Amino acid sequence: MVQQALLNILEPLFEPLFDGHSDGFRPQRDTPHAIAHVRRANSEGKEWIVEVDLRQYFDTVNHELLLEAVNEGISEGSVLRLLRMFLKSGVMENGVRMATEEGTPHGGVLSPL
Repeated sequence: MVQQALLNILEPLFEPLFDGHSDGFRPQRDTPHAIAHVRRANSEGKEWIVEVDLRQYFDTVNHELLLEAVNEGISEGSVLRLLRMFLKSGVMENGVRMATEEGTPHGGVLSPL
C-alpha cells in the first residue's frame, strides 16, 4: 500500500518527463500503442525502427544517482527516505536475505517508474 501511495504521488510528477516513444511498463502504454508508433512512422516514410533494451540495466541502477534525480523533482525528505528504504530492502536468495547496494527491485509497484 505504501508503494502504491508513493507511486500515486510521484507518477504525475515524473511521467511527463519521460520520452514519448518509450512504451515499456508505462501507464496507458502497451503493445498496440507501440505498434501504432511504428505504423505512424512508416506512413511518414520512415524506413528504420530502432529498439534498444539494455540487458540487466535495472540491476545496475546507482541508488545515489537515482535519488539525486528524484530529489530534483521532489525534495520532500520523507519521500526520499521511503525510496531509499525500498531500494536498500534487499532480496531473498535461497532463503537468505542479501543486501542491495545497486539496482531497483524487480516486480515492485514502484519499479516501472
